[in-house]
Amino acid sequence: VLEQCKLGNILSLWETISVELGKQLTLSGQEPFEQIPQDYLQELTNEQMRQLDEALRSFELCQLLEFLYEFIEIHFRHSLHVYHNNWSLVDDVLENLSFGDPKMLKKALGLLPKDISLGQTVAMWKHIIWYQERLRKEGHFISV
Repeated sequence: VLEQCKLGNILSLWETISVELGKQLTLSGQEPFEQIPQDYLQELTNEQMRQLDEALRSFELCQLLEFLYEFIEIHFRHSLHVYHNNWSLVDDVLENLSFGDPKMLKKALGLLPKDISLGQTVAMWKHIIWYQERLRKEGHFISV
């Protein structure tokens, strides 16, 4: 089987497994993103969670989670010296990214709460996991 795989398949499989592992760690109360400084592990406010829940109704959650996971693991974690934890995730960071699906990115720029800071990105990712889990338990179809 491995001989038949192409690099794109392997990268896609790695991403899928990594995101799923991150989900499982989050749902079991463990930290999915090790070695991120405490300044970048700020919690969301109740109002931000409410606004985020409203925005999430318009997203394909699996695609958004994969995008955020890639952002946190590849771009964010290795570039903390470039980013400031109080920058707006939407206005200062996502607007300037050159990876990911452009349509999804444009949608994110228009729908995600603007006051979520870069320091709250991990909390937002975790919140989306719990939101998705809540939908699953309520019997809503969640595509994988």
